[in-house]
Amino acid sequence: MAQSIANKHQSEAERIQTNIEDAHKFWHINRINYKKFRKAIYKTTLSAQDIAVLNDLNKPNLEVNILEAFLSRVLGEWSKQTPGFEVTSEEISPEQNLTLKIMSGYLQAILAEANRNGFSDKILAEAMSGGYSIMKIRLDYKDDNSFEQRPYLEKVLDPTLCGFSPLANEPTKWDSEFAYELVPMLKADFERDYPNADLTKTSFYGSSGGVFNWNYELGGQKIVLVAEYYEKKKHKIRKLKFSNGEVINSKDYDKEAVATEYLLRMEAPPVVLDERTVWETSIEFYRVREGEVLEHDKTEFKSVPFIFVDGNSAYLNDENDQYNANTALQLTRSYFWHALDIQRLKNFSAQSIAGWMQNMMMSKFLVSEQAIPPKYVANWTNIQKTQMLPWNHVDSNGAQIPEPKQLTPSPLPQEVMNTFQAADRAIQTVLGVYDAAQGVTNDNISGKAIIEGALQSNATVQVYFINYLLALTQAGRVIAEVLPKFLPTNKTIPLVNAKGEHEYFDITRPEIQGELNFVLKPNLLNVAVTAGPNFEVQKSRALNTLIQLMGSSPQISDFINSKGLPIIFDNLDIRGQNELKELAEEWQEEMEQAKQEAQRKAQEEPPVDPMEKMVEVEGAKVTAQREKNQNDANIDQQKIEIDKEEIKLKATKAEIENFTKVLKVLVDLAKAETDRTDAATQVITEQMKDEKSLLHDILSTTNIGL
Repeated sequence: MAQSIANKHQSEAERIQTNIEDAHKFWHINRINYKKFRKAIYKTTLSAQDIAVLNDLNKPNLEVNILEAFLSRVLGEWSKQTPGFEVTSEEISPEQNLTLKIMSGYLQAILAEANRNGFSDKILAEAMSGGYSIMKIRLDYKDDNSFEQRPYLEKVLDPTLCGFSPLANEPTKWDSEFAYELVPMLKADFERDYPNADLTKTSFYGSSGGVFNWNYELGGQKIVLVAEYYEKKKHKIRKLKFSNGEVINSKDYDKEAVATEYLLRMEAPPVVLDERTVWETSIEFYRVREGEVLEHDKTEFKSVPFIFVDGNSAYLNDENDQYNANTALQLTRSYFWHALDIQRLKNFSAQSIAGWMQNMMMSKFLVSEQAIPPKYVANWTNIQKTQMLPWNHVDSNGAQIPEPKQLTPSPLPQEVMNTFQAADRAIQTVLGVYDAAQGVTNDNISGKAIIEGALQSNATVQVYFINYLLALTQAGRVIAEVLPKFLPTNKTIPLVNAKGEHEYFDITRPEIQGELNFVLKPNLLNVAVTAGPNFEVQKSRALNTLIQLMGSSPQISDFINSKGLPIIFDNLDIRGQNELKELAEEWQEEMEQAKQEAQRKAQEEPPVDPMEKMVEVEGAKVTAQREKNQNDANIDQQKIEIDKEEIKLKATKAEIENFTKVLKVLVDLAKAETDRTDAATQVITEQMKDEKSLLHDILSTTNIGL
């Protein structure tokens, strides 16, 4: 149907073609700079002329590219961030805030789906390396079997094949009257998709570079450029303001129908208080090739669906352009705009070092030509490859020839090596990126200083993040303008909630119908985009600040421990961060419920009589004193029993000692009887009497019998 409608718009082909060619020519310098810096960062800084010069100088065409490392570092830090959408409206009632939450979560889901294909990283990489990038919004069906359309957020394949109106000055080009993307198609594919188009008289040029060509040859293939062109169309409409505060278009006002409705309600219909004429904007789509409109359609967009992502451009006057000397033109600039020449200087010094090493000879000799035998010339010209250097000590006339002298090789100039090393610091200075810990040791720098240094070293790239967020905000607005039309046609909607969790929301549930209102006016919707989680060092700094606050005041510590635990877990950078935050929130709810339950029980208990409480306290004191006295009596009785046991132990010990003495006497008697002689019989007998007498005395005292 779109192709049949396009026949009515063939008169627009020449005008659209002129707009595209003029815009492409206007953006020529920025397009050249984009390709130049992207090639220097990702491929090479050497042109064909540079390589030819190096070959003539017998230097290797090597490079030491350090620019891409800076870009990779920034992209790695950006991966810590997840921008968040928030949709607000001036007309929605507080009880219908669920509508805005669904729209915000839906925008977040659209961005999350785009990021699965590297959307944010690719956009930021192009903006920083090439100076700009472009994103687009596409309306399409979910799948081949679906009749429900939805918006998709994408990065254009090649920003140099896109363009806007030369008069567009806003950072995101939302004020552009038109925008386009050129899509190269093989001639065979074009003829298949558009069989009614006639290419018999089309000329295909040798190259698409330099001059803009709608048709060209590349690698033996014929290419046809097809432009997807979006243009603003403005129409005058009359707005009516009624006594009940409602504002509608005059074409939508049916006076008789309104009068009938209010008559049935037995109310007076609102009257028109004011009216004025305004311009209403709609977006129309054209698919064109050179001199022909292929398709045409009216879209649901209210704004151009192409969004310009600026890097760090500037508007400058070109004094050498006599036609535009008084007009400030936009100059897009790569993040490495001022660092590229220093990178080339580093490459040149590296090439000089490598050339010196390549041409360096291990040994050099000062030798007379007559001293070199003809058949050994190769030995002297390739000293590194030979093992002997024959020479003549006399010439053909017999005259003495001076002996060859070995020369010391000249060293590499120190200036070359200094330049090679200084280039790194110069690039860091130009980019505004530095190592805050450089030149210090671990003994004289604190962890806080390292964190602050890392934070400040990233400040110069914030302008690129800001411009990206501006573009993302405009993309959100373009999508939000069409959401009220497409959301009600869906049964379930993919959402990403505030915790970053993906879910599907059923908008047909009866219990929430009073909270949904998708009949919104697009011009009253506002979209804001926040940067999301900060860099790791920023989160660390926030956590340190919270810890310091907790240590500064017990009241603040109690407040954060009771109310601010989710904030603390938000600033952690560990596995399970979200789970910890959820558990903390559940724990807070449990503690709050326990507190409320304790308060409820305290309120339900009957009041206590003070006199009864006093008697109860005194009774407890008497009971405690009685128990204390009983315990003291038990302790005294235990002491008496212990003393008795000690006396018994002492008596037993004395008996054991006396028994030991008796045994000793018995042993002595047995020995004396065994060893006695006739001469000593009388003496021993008397002695034994004495000993027996002593034994009798001892036994009488210990009550032990033999």
